[in-house]
Amino acid sequence: MITARFFQLFTGIFATAASCHPQPSEPRYQRVVLVHGILEDGKAFESLKTRLETHGIECFVPRLKPNTGSSGLDTLAENLKCDIDEKFGMEDPIAIVAFSMGGLVSRYYLQKLDGARRCETFITISSPHHGTKAARFFPGRGAL
Repeated sequence: MITARFFQLFTGIFATAASCHPQPSEPRYQRVVLVHGILEDGKAFESLKTRLETHGIECFVPRLKPNTGSSGLDTLAENLKCDIDEKFGMEDPIAIVAFSMGGLVSRYYLQKLDGARRCETFITISSPHHGTKAARFFPGRGAL
């Protein structure tokens, strides 16, 4: 038999857990660009994209081509800029969440292609900003 005290404790735990992640009244960012890493196609961002969209945030997952980085980070960044401008226009503010090589491509876009002018937040996950020895053995310009 469940006692009244146990029930209060049990429901209190769930009430506390629910209040830790309240639904924001208005999203902080309206547009988020999710940039995938090397040898990926953006599918890893599907659940994050879905979750952000349920909060009213417009998401865009551009495909870096070639996803091997063989054309160089500069070319990928120029393509990223074109994709973002085509999707959101040239002025609308954006936030960027990028993984691995996507973080390096995005950083190039922000620093060299004037993307910082419109970017409100830049988050990278596992991006080798200080380089990686493994890149030396990978063919193409992606390591440059």
